[in-house]
Amino acid sequence: MEEFRSEYIKHYERYLPALMDGGTAERYILQVYDYLELMRPGTRLNLQAEGDKLKWLLVAVGAFMAAQDHWMDFELNDDYTKLRRVFLPDKFRRLMKKPPDKR
Repeated sequence: MEEFRSEYIKHYERYLPALMDGGTAERYILQVYDYLELMRPGTRLNLQAEGDKLKWLLVAVGAFMAAQDHWMDFELNDDYTKLRRVFLPDKFRRLMKKPPDKR
């Protein structure tokens, strides 16, 4: 893989449009996205795949983390090889959504 893992996750918007062309990459990304939606707290996903699928997986994770409030429920390890869904109490979620001056 010529790019760093973090590049595909942090800058998914650079790669996603070209991958969403109705082909194999799009189907794979949508499967990953659906899987992430269904992950239960405490579940960990190893971010490993063969060939181009690794890039597709990382782009899907980046897009997923940026959508809605997923950034609060998931954490990546330091080397971007694992993604874990964490338990987040509703009270904490509501607090995080408030503007800083209203907390």
